[in-house]
Amino acid sequence: MTKRSSSLLKKLVISAVLFCPVLSFGQTILELRDSYYIAANADVAWHNDIKFEFDDNAFSKFSYDVGQGISFSIGKICRNWRLEIEGAYRKSNLNRFISDIDGSLDATGFVRDFSLMLNGYWDTYIPCSWWIFYIGGGFGVTFAERRSCAGAVVDCTGIEAQCDGPSTASNTLFAWQGMSGFAYEIVERVFLNLGYRLFMSAKPRSSTEHANDIVLIHNIEMGVRIELW
Repeated sequence: MTKRSSSLLKKLVISAVLFCPVLSFGQTILELRDSYYIAANADVAWHNDIKFEFDDNAFSKFSYDVGQGISFSIGKICRNWRLEIEGAYRKSNLNRFISDIDGSLDATGFVRDFSLMLNGYWDTYIPCSWWIFYIGGGFGVTFAERRSCAGAVVDCTGIEAQCDGPSTASNTLFAWQGMSGFAYEIVERVFLNLGYRLFMSAKPRSSTEHANDIVLIHNIEMGVRIELW
């Protein structure tokens, strides 16, 4: 390669690097789309510990294992914005039960949520690539169910001891969430995404007890989004 051609190549590379962000300002290297889509995600979930206080100042605390969840949504794209309706299911198994009377006990049970959310996203296309950064939020309602059976432990003989009896409670709660991550267009109109989601809901409650903490579920999720037309 001659010195002149080498200098020309350098100028072309520098021009492309500088000009590409200009092209992507207000639009993207992908065509601007105005269409409907469907999406699905699977996630790993970390539920926070929930402490309940009773009218007589007694308390109980529930600690959960790593859980999982799935979600499905249908939405509308308008340039860099997306609006969608989402249905999701999450479940985490109970690990420990702690109370002021019994201390810390092994326990069986679970907490699960069925949520219906309205979400909004903003997509920004990374210049000169097929990568997309997205950020969004949503609000809606969740139908939560908790079940616990404290003292269900396996003794040295391998036989599971019986607990006092399972306790079940359910709530319909206001919920909200925030999402962020990256998506990549593997083929035209088909995107894979990897992101983080923080799902939250109001404090669980009943006629005799109330939680000290709101529900916080941290999620690492992976999914697919397909644009329809």
